[in-house]
Amino acid sequence: MKAPYTLADLPKFEAVLPGYQITVLSFTNGKGITYKKRGHRETTNAAPAQQSLRRLYFNCSLLWKELLVPNCDKETFCKNCKTHVIPGDHQCYIMPIKFSSAQRKKHRETEFLYFDLETFTSADGTLIPNLAVVQNGFGECVYFPKANEPIERDISDELCKFLISPQFHNCIAIAHNFSGFDGMFILKWCLANGIISQKQIMNGTKIMQMDIFNPILGINLRIRCSYRQISLKLIEFPAALELKDMSKGDFPHRFNRSENWNRVTPFLSKDDFGYRGLSAKDKIYFDQWYAGEKQAKDGRYDFNAELRDYCKRDVDVLREGCQECREIFMEISGGICPFNAGLTIASLCSVIWRFKFLEENLVGLVPKFAGNRKQSHRARQWLEWKAHLENDTIHPIPQIPYDNIYQDTKERTQYLRDQGCDVEEVWEHDFKRMLKDNKEMQTCIKGLVFEEQLVPRDAFSEAEPTP
Repeated sequence: MKAPYTLADLPKFEAVLPGYQITVLSFTNGKGITYKKRGHRETTNAAPAQQSLRRLYFNCSLLWKELLVPNCDKETFCKNCKTHVIPGDHQCYIMPIKFSSAQRKKHRETEFLYFDLETFTSADGTLIPNLAVVQNGFGECVYFPKANEPIERDISDELCKFLISPQFHNCIAIAHNFSGFDGMFILKWCLANGIISQKQIMNGTKIMQMDIFNPILGINLRIRCSYRQISLKLIEFPAALELKDMSKGDFPHRFNRSENWNRVTPFLSKDDFGYRGLSAKDKIYFDQWYAGEKQAKDGRYDFNAELRDYCKRDVDVLREGCQECREIFMEISGGICPFNAGLTIASLCSVIWRFKFLEENLVGLVPKFAGNRKQSHRARQWLEWKAHLENDTIHPIPQIPYDNIYQDTKERTQYLRDQGCDVEEVWEHDFKRMLKDNKEMQTCIKGLVFEEQLVPRDAFSEAEPTP
C-alpha cells in the first residue's frame, strides 16, 4: 500500500490485525468518532488483564459492557440515572441536582475576565479589531495596543495570546456579544493558529460558549456570552441593575478609519455619531451626553483617548453588571453561580428548579433507548402502505437500541444491500408526490388512525401538572 491512506483503506489494516480495534477521532468536529470497526477485542478472564482492558480499551463499547455488565445483551446504560438498566422495565425520572462542597467552592471562587473590542472596516469590507480592553474582577485593565502605542493594526493575535494562556487556567472570560460578534475573531484566530483543542456550543452560527483547553500547556479557558443570560443592551445595564455612577457613553464607529487614527480634531458633529438614526428617547439621552462631553473636552476630539475610554466604559459596565447579576442569582439559588451553571437564562432556571424544588421520582422521563423513537406521520403512512401493498407485517427490531442517525442509517442500509437484502427507502417529498398521484394509496392512507405519542413536557402548564 502506498500513502496517502483514506478511511476506505482501514479494513485492510484490520485484516492483518485481527486482535485490534481501530478507532479514528476527528478533531475538526468536536472530537467525534469518524471510524470505528463494528466489533470488539477478544476478552480474557484474567482479573489483572480485565483491569487493564478497563483502562485502555474503553472505546470498545461491547467489551466495556461485557466487563462491567454480566447481561450486556439485555441491559443498557441510562445516562440520566447513571446506571445499567433493562430498557423494558426501567422507569426514568428527571433527577434533582446536588452540588458537592467542591462544586460550591468552584462556584464561589471562579475567577472572571471581562473584555470588549472595537473594529474598523478594511478596504475589502472585512471587520478587523484594532482595540481591545480586558479587565479582571477587580477592574484592573490591560489594553491592546498599550496606552503609549499608536492605534493602527490588527490586535487579534495579541489579545488571543493574552487570554489563551496558563495564567488564566480555569477562568471564565465574558464578552457581552460574544455569540454574534467578538467570538468570531477568537474562533478565526484559533483556526488560523491550529488551536484544535477547542469546542463550541452553537446556536446556528452564534457561538454560545467556547472551551479552549490544552492540559500539556496548562490552558483551560471558557469564554461565554453574557447576553445569553442578561438579555439587555449594555446601555440598559446601569438602570436595570441599579449600577451607580456608571454610563456607557457613545462613539462614532464610522469614524474609526485609518485617516482619523492617532489624531486630535475639532469635536465631531451629532451626525457623525449616527444621531439621525436614534429613537426619540435615545436622542434625549444623547443630547445631554453630547453637550456635557463637548464642554468637558473643550471642543476637541482626541481619537485614541476617546476610543480607549469608550471601550473601557463598556467593559466597566459589563463587569459591574455581571457581578451584580451573579450576586443576585447566588443569593436566590443558595450559591449557584449563573456563569458556571446555565448557558442561558432558561437553562439556569431549570438548574435552580432541579436543585431547590424538584423531588425524586416526581417527573417521569422517557429515555432514548425506551422505544420512543419519533416517526413522522408521513413515515408511518408509507410503512403502512407498504405493509398493505405487500400483504406483510412491518415491525421494528425488538430489544435493540437504535439511534436514528443519518450517517449510521446509510451504513446499515449499505451493509444490508451488500449482504443481498432488498432494502427499500423513500424520502418524504417523494412519498408526497406518490400520494398525490396514486388513488389506491390515498384510499389506504385515509383509513389509518395513529395515536399521538406522549410528550411529558405537555403535562405541565404554568408549572402546574394537569391530567
